[in-house]
Amino acid sequence: MLTTFRAEPALRPVFLADAAANAAWAVMLAVLTALGLVVGRKAGADAMLLGAAVSVNYASALFSGWLPLLCRRWPLGGVMMALRLLASLSLLPMLVAPSLPTLMIGYAGVLLLGGISDAAYPALLNVVYPNAAHTRVMSLIFTVRALAAFLFTMLIGWLLTGRPLDVAIRALGGLCVFGFLAVAAMWRFRGVREEATGEDAGASGAQDAGEESDAPGTQDAGEDTGAPGEAPLRNRAFLWYLVALTFFGSGGIVGTVAWPVMVADADAFALTFGQVGVLSALMSVAQMGAYLYMSRHGRVGDENRQLILPYALTAVNMLISLLLLALGVRGGLAFLLLLPGLIVTNIGYGLQAVYFYLVVNAMAGRGAVLRYQAVQNVAVGVRGVLVPLAAGWLLGAAGLIPTVAAAAALMLLGAVLAWARLPGTERRPPRPPRDGQTA
Repeated sequence: MLTTFRAEPALRPVFLADAAANAAWAVMLAVLTALGLVVGRKAGADAMLLGAAVSVNYASALFSGWLPLLCRRWPLGGVMMALRLLASLSLLPMLVAPSLPTLMIGYAGVLLLGGISDAAYPALLNVVYPNAAHTRVMSLIFTVRALAAFLFTMLIGWLLTGRPLDVAIRALGGLCVFGFLAVAAMWRFRGVREEATGEDAGASGAQDAGEESDAPGTQDAGEDTGAPGEAPLRNRAFLWYLVALTFFGSGGIVGTVAWPVMVADADAFALTFGQVGVLSALMSVAQMGAYLYMSRHGRVGDENRQLILPYALTAVNMLISLLLLALGVRGGLAFLLLLPGLIVTNIGYGLQAVYFYLVVNAMAGRGAVLRYQAVQNVAVGVRGVLVPLAAGWLLGAAGLIPTVAAAAALMLLGAVLAWARLPGTERRPPRPPRDGQTA
């Protein structure tokens, strides 16, 4: 990435603004997702309410299917800023009237509106940075987000240990400050549109700062990465990718619904806010390791089999949790024994987070990223609305152990499907390089 900045100095302030916005945004999202449902469980949320909260979270992917239409009328960067501003405002009632309803409203507002905003980020990246830098930029941005999440999740979890629930809810509501900072840091991207080519992208990033936009290499930022013009629903490799992603993600959702019950309930692991904060912080460290690896060595193509490893690694925490629940391990011992599985799982999650965005970019090609991302997000959204409700029902009807077992089984099935191939889903051979380019 440093080589890219030396060759293209106009990108340096663009990346710094991007990183600052993502760091502030990550603090709000990470602390709320790490502690929000745990606080809600301690405040009396039942399994179905937890399932409904997770369902609203994933509904953002469903609503993000409207992003292409919104971005035809308004700039992509401006849409992202407006969504993040509204998400931050939804936390304000928690400061005034801390209660389970305001907590759930704030949690749902941030995860719904913020999720739609995050779904637009790959298209912003596709415009602002040259193609050769995409994997490194995405990995470094995710590293920045994970570092911010690590520092603040551990700190806030420690500060909330032993505090009354109304204080905990107010503290989570105060995270809106970080959301407002993220919106302010995005100001230079307010006019960015997806239709811009790489040359336009350099202008959108540099001209706001009064810099020249003819940095070397920006001319190729719009170079195709997939088969141009191929409709998402006719791309069989992309559709098979969605099938594997659906099973894998369903397992992750079931685990997300079960996790607050596992860590908060007295007859499960019975962890404190401080212990949950430390676990969440170490998850961020493991993700940072994966992001840094991807920034230096990662290669993202358009083949499903590259997803086998991250899918399989992500299931490890559910497998270890299943064993600990069966043995009745609680408290400090459970906290210590959860650590290895959570580290392995979040290495897998970090790899998958990069692949989730960039595999689709590789399949889409120039000018089609939002369409492909919209189809993926609709599939993720439909799955994410239905599966949490089913997981909440399963948790209430069958109990914690069968729910955790179902989560692990679905994630492993996703890995098997990523390994399998259907006729017609083979990786397309690369096109020959253009004149003046190297292979």
